[in-house]
Amino acid sequence: MSSVQRVHRLRLGSLSARLDTLSPLRTLSRGYAIVFKEKTGLVVRSAGQLQSGDRLRIRLGEGEAVAVTEDLKP
Repeated sequence: MSSVQRVHRLRLGSLSARLDTLSPLRTLSRGYAIVFKEKTGLVVRSAGQLQSGDRLRIRLGEGEAVAVTEDLKP
């Protein structure tokens, strides 16, 4: 393997590791979740976006869950 190939291989490994660190799936695997309004598919970023009775789809590190809002505290 030439020195140029080694440099490229090291660079590729470094970029791959950085990409893995920034991956949304990696973030989910650390215990975070992404919450979507089931009706619209939009990401929920604030309780102010919700109304009592809204159905939510929750994306977890492994799988999904569905929930219904009951008590909101914006």
